[in-house]
Amino acid sequence: LKTLIPQIKKPYFLWLNFMDPHSPYGMPQSWARYLISYVLSTLKLRTIPFYLETHHKLDDHLYQIALRAYLQEVACVDYYIGKTLEVLRHANLLKNTIIFFVSDHGEEFQDHASRSLPSSEPYYGRGFGHGHTLYNELLKANLAIVGPSITPGVVSANVGLIDVMPTILELIGASSLSHSLSLQGQSLLSPHRPSAPIVAESILFGPQRRTIIQDKWKLITTLSRDAPHLELYNLKTAPKERHNLFSQEKKKGEELQTLLEQFEFRIPSEKATDVIEPTVMNRLKRLGYL
Repeated sequence: LKTLIPQIKKPYFLWLNFMDPHSPYGMPQSWARYLISYVLSTLKLRTIPFYLETHHKLDDHLYQIALRAYLQEVACVDYYIGKTLEVLRHANLLKNTIIFFVSDHGEEFQDHASRSLPSSEPYYGRGFGHGHTLYNELLKANLAIVGPSITPGVVSANVGLIDVMPTILELIGASSLSHSLSLQGQSLLSPHRPSAPIVAESILFGPQRRTIIQDKWKLITTLSRDAPHLELYNLKTAPKERHNLFSQEKKKGEELQTLLEQFEFRIPSEKATDVIEPTVMNRLKRLGYL
């Protein structure tokens, strides 16, 4: 970046992708001197990915090691984001740059898979990592915008990463493209932004799951051979999603179920025509996306 950024000609677009924090947990060796605890736990950390593939739960000792290693990765990425901002500032670009800080998912550390749960429990799965449930510890992601034209504040409505592109288009004076491109998201800068449902799915581990969030209500459907398993949560009164309210609030649950089905019906079905090169395919497989 120190070499690249001084050569930037305005206007510019810069994409930085940090793979971490991500399993296998453990910061780079060059960082080991900053945290003695990393040195003490390195050998244990190397066993965690294999352990997770062969077990559904961690014992207390490995759980603490994994959580500590994950937080160390967070600190490491935070450090390098700070260094990036320093380079932009030194190049006199920071004051005229709009920065979007986003992540694609959260991470579970036994939030819903209690270590006392049996490993065969189908709806809680591994209880570790991501891609296996649709609870908020996995769905909630970082989303922050900083720039010279950004008024400090918080968007209280439910938002998603699908809203990032319309927001960028508005900031650069190209809002009309949102309509011409038929974007489903909404700009986060709109003063009268309507509250739109948030939809997500999980197909990486275990049975296929879908969820829809509307205002304070959240419905999760887990597909099975017989009938879908339905979970309904009031995120305002019980944000940790511990007590399934579907039987008590069946009318609201069925309303969200219908809304989710309507949303799925609107998604166009298109067959992929591009051929993925073998090297790219192998990289995607190693990252767990295929």
